[in-house]
Amino acid sequence: MAVPEPQARVDALRAFRWFIAEPLIFVALIRVHVRWPVPGAPDDPLVQAQRLLNLFVIGGTVVALLGLLQFASYLLHAQVAPESFAAGGGLVGRVQRVTSVYGNPNNMALYLGRVWPLAAALAMAGFRTKNQEPRTVVLGSWFLILGSLLCLAGVMISLSRGAWLGTGAALIVLLLPVVRHRFGGRRLPMVLLSSAILGAVGALIFGLRGGPLGGSADVRILLWQESIKLMDLRPLGVGLDQFFYYHYPAYGRSLIDPALVNTQERYARQPHNLLFEIWFNLGPLGLLAFGWLLARCLRRTRAKLRFPPSADAALIARGVLAALAAALVHGMVDSFYFWPDIAIAFWLLLGVSELIEQHSRTSAG
Repeated sequence: MAVPEPQARVDALRAFRWFIAEPLIFVALIRVHVRWPVPGAPDDPLVQAQRLLNLFVIGGTVVALLGLLQFASYLLHAQVAPESFAAGGGLVGRVQRVTSVYGNPNNMALYLGRVWPLAAALAMAGFRTKNQEPRTVVLGSWFLILGSLLCLAGVMISLSRGAWLGTGAALIVLLLPVVRHRFGGRRLPMVLLSSAILGAVGALIFGLRGGPLGGSADVRILLWQESIKLMDLRPLGVGLDQFFYYHYPAYGRSLIDPALVNTQERYARQPHNLLFEIWFNLGPLGLLAFGWLLARCLRRTRAKLRFPPSADAALIARGVLAALAAALVHGMVDSFYFWPDIAIAFWLLLGVSELIEQHSRTSAG
């Protein structure tokens, strides 16, 4: 079967709209709102950043709540997971994985994994001591705590091992500065905290998923091996949303492993790894551009992590770093950018880091 060029072109144009045009429009709207706020709206960039994050948290809370209701319904009716989820062992295979408003549980986990660290950071800012500068939190702190816990519960019931690893990374980023401040920078408490978090994540993976390998993990390894071969043949990438046309065996140019030919994975549209994903869609220059954007965001946010750690700007910067840590770790075994919701989330984090920097410059001035 020849590659359907019209359909491939349609997919590429749709990907351009989803992942480039619409996110850049979103960034432009943020800049317009910051530069020319509506009458009566606060002009403090930090307050504007929090308002954006509050909307993000509200959306994530709704998604998580629907997922939890779905999970309760599955338990009530004792729905058993399909065979495609049963190979992972543990809890998977005995209960259906929830999807909330998504078509796949991993997509729900990708989204919620970016939401809960920001909700937690905003809640910490809301409960900070009163002897700091005036509070700028917009949503109630208790609502933010509830939203963070609901999103964490959603990540848990997604049964996504990648999301659990990302959650562990985000917890370390959020809690390590608190421990460092509390114990005067001593290394042992920080090592113990990190070890405890990693141990808890490992216990979840082995207890509920039967270990880090098996099921989808084996599929990902085969996809990565295929991606290395494809990268050797197409070193400049394959184009926006074109991986499927180089992966699906029917099109005659696939390097797919024979073990995947007769499975649902022959329809995979992305290689489940952020490096391959960005390289195939945007080429090596696109990967460099992403690296530059991430480095710029990390530089902005790390510069704001000053003690006392309860300052609003430092706490929100820590939330941005935690969300990025979760996204990067999860993205090593799944998608990082090329879904519409997480593409917008990526630019939201970059925009918030810029607003934090603007707030710091204004305060210093």
